Amino acid sequence: MRFLKAVLQAKKWFEQDKKAAVEFLAKEFQLTASLAEKGLDYYLTNQAWQPELEIEMDGLKTVVDIYAEQTGMKGLTPAPDKYVDQSYLRQALKELGLR
Repeated sequence: MRFLKAVLQAKKWFEQDKKAAVEFLAKEFQLTASLAEKGLDYYLTNQAWQPELEIEMDGLKTVVDIYAEQTGMKGLTPAPDKYVDQSYLRQALKELGLR
C-alpha cells in the first residue's frame, strides 16, 4: 500500500509541478533539462500511465495471448484477472482521497 500510494503521489506531482519534475528527472537520470522535459512531455501527452495507474485488463490479455502464441501455449491462457488484484490500488486511491 505504501508503495502504491507513493507512485500515485509521484505521478500526481509530475503532472502538477512539471518544472520541479523536470529538474528531478534531469538530476536523477543525469540528463539535460531539455531531454528530461521531452521525456516527461511524452509520458504525459501520450498517457503512458493510465489515469489512476489501473492495469488495462484488455491490454494485459493481449500481452498474455501473444506470449502464449510465441511459447506454444495458445488456448491455455487464463484470464488476466485471475492474477491481478486491483483492490490494493483502489484502497490506496481511497486513502489518498483520489477516489
